[in-house]
Amino acid sequence: MADVDFTYKIIVLRLLDKASSPISNSKLADFFVENGYTDYFSAQTAISDIVESDMVDVIKTHGTTSYTLNEEGRNSLSLFMDKITEDIDSDIDSYYKNNEISIKQEQSVSSSYYAISPKGFRVTCQIKDSKLSSVLYEVNTVVMSEAQAEAICNNWKARYEDLYFHFLDELTK
Repeated sequence: MADVDFTYKIIVLRLLDKASSPISNSKLADFFVENGYTDYFSAQTAISDIVESDMVDVIKTHGTTSYTLNEEGRNSLSLFMDKITEDIDSDIDSYYKNNEISIKQEQSVSSSYYAISPKGFRVTCQIKDSKLSSVLYEVNTVVMSEAQAEAICNNWKARYEDLYFHFLDELTK
């Protein structure tokens, strides 16, 4: 069993190695479940072990944790690439090809907030262009409660297209 768990960790490193942008925790776990490698909880254990070993850089935004492979992870992967079979590599390639749009969308729309005073929170909502590596649209505001900040972040992810096009329509009248 330990060898299988080790292989899962190497697969996580390979997934991140082949990624063109940060990959969310949920997308990493989805790969394992969708391809029948293991269940969600075993995938989460492998991801957590990789994080605890400092082989990835962690990016946290509101409600989402994403990862990128760092130098330590690349070095570890290079030592154990023999654990990645051609079939596993092919599954990774297929997963990225089949999920390219949702992965890019997940990375192109973000929102976050942080406390700026005991009763104030700064909220930032963005739409990024992954091809240009630039911000297309950004909203920054200050609200008085954490509940408001959370609501804005949640609504942004659900309604960013409508809000963005409404804003453009209003400004171009």
